[in-house]
Amino acid sequence: MKHFGDGLQYLKIKELIMLATISGKQNILKTVQGLPDNTSIEEAMERLYLLFKVEKGCNQADLGKTVSHAEAEKRMKKWLK
Repeated sequence: MKHFGDGLQYLKIKELIMLATISGKQNILKTVQGLPDNTSIEEAMERLYLLFKVEKGCNQADLGKTVSHAEAEKRMKKWLK
């Protein structure tokens, strides 16, 4: 998990997937309300962007736009050099 300087963590993947099943506005409100009181705007934006990316990935998977495990490993090798 990615940690911010003040110890704030991204939502767990399971929570993100659950959030992806509710409406966009409700999703945003639930995410923001779950942040600690001392959360900066930048941290809130990063959290919402992560949520967006997970929701986008879930939608792509629902449409069958996925890659095999072998292809994912191949792509990751390029990033991890």
